[in-house]
Amino acid sequence: MPQVRCPYCSHELVYEAYRPGQELVCPRCLGRFWGPESANGEKSSRLEANLPEGQASEQIVLAQSERLRRWIWILSGVAVFLIGLIVAVSTGRYVRALRAVRSEGGGGAEASGGRKSQTAGHEEYAKWISQLRTGKDPVARYKALENLVAQGPTAVAAALDDLVQASEDGNLFQMPEGAVAAWVEMGSAGVETLLPALQSEKANVRAGAAYVLSRLGGQSKSALRPLANLLQDPHPRVRWYALEAMAGLGPAGAEVLEKLSPLLEHPDRLTRRRALLVLARIGPKAKSLLPQVQKLAKEEPDTSVRQMAELAARQLNLEALTEQAAQEASEEVRPLIERLRGGNSYESVAAAEALAKLGPKAAEALPALALALYHPDKWVREAAVRALGAVGPEARAYRDSVVAACLDAEPEVRQAAQQVLDQMDSRKPQPVP
Repeated sequence: MPQVRCPYCSHELVYEAYRPGQELVCPRCLGRFWGPESANGEKSSRLEANLPEGQASEQIVLAQSERLRRWIWILSGVAVFLIGLIVAVSTGRYVRALRAVRSEGGGGAEASGGRKSQTAGHEEYAKWISQLRTGKDPVARYKALENLVAQGPTAVAAALDDLVQASEDGNLFQMPEGAVAAWVEMGSAGVETLLPALQSEKANVRAGAAYVLSRLGGQSKSALRPLANLLQDPHPRVRWYALEAMAGLGPAGAEVLEKLSPLLEHPDRLTRRRALLVLARIGPKAKSLLPQVQKLAKEEPDTSVRQMAELAARQLNLEALTEQAAQEASEEVRPLIERLRGGNSYESVAAAEALAKLGPKAAEALPALALALYHPDKWVREAAVRALGAVGPEARAYRDSVVAACLDAEPEVRQAAQQVLDQMDSRKPQPVP
């Protein structure tokens, strides 16, 4: 059948052959116009609108708007479908991970009970545990933790058991960041609340307590011995976080070297690597294990463990490196090195500040500055870490020493170390004061 386009909205019309030259009405825009005069579709000179003046343009706009709305609906439908698909995939992954975690406690009905069954066993703490786990207000989370702590070790263990999700092989560990932040805010007072949990029969509780202690850094010194008792724990996450917590204690870890030495030959490479990290943070006080560490640096098959062994060997040998640096340093730097390592606290601080003023010229003193980060006086440690930042790019060789200082027990040292670390990583380009 013959066809013709509407002059207003370009819609194609099919009309009967016996109506050529007659008036047609577009079903889309309702515009009226004359059809071709012949049945073969030839256009007529009378192809003009039969609408009132001004209404033709309105009909065209309406037609275009209708076409635009149709496309908007189509694109919206596609977008909704894609969003739904992404949500479905993400939900499926989360459910599979959650099932893997809950399978640790048993299969069937027990696993399907999940978190609900845990909380049900501690109804008297459920409100506070829920607030600690899901609360968005930091003040409310801290208050919930205070209430749990006030109830004693049983409540704390119940909270950790409920908050931690961990798989048996150690590949999955989850703990709400808000809950950890509440414990960190409690500081050294929160350490004592976690000590009984380190002896729990449940791996979740032990791992959770060790993890929080690892975030508390040097404030966890009273937990050193209990943490050392976990170094042979059968659950990998418990061992790993106990070692990370001990790494934050720095030289204080020298008291348990006999517990660390066997771990250098542990079959788990991640345990060996973390044990070496602890030794690197202990520094020269762990020098008795230097031959064992140097052997790993040469013979260890795993690259990451071998690199950590090289770092630990350097940190354990800092005294010899400092002695060598003092002998080879320029006349301007040598006396500052001597005062930094041999003077009283005031002289050591003054020497570190003088080295900071030298900037890159003080690169010869880098081993001495790294050694000063193990000094018992906090002001010497703070001045030394600031001097490391002032040296410039060459100080990146001792970046791990700065990372260790970020976990120092003293806030002044932590703050200075974080500023230097930000500068080394180009997160804050301004110079360290």
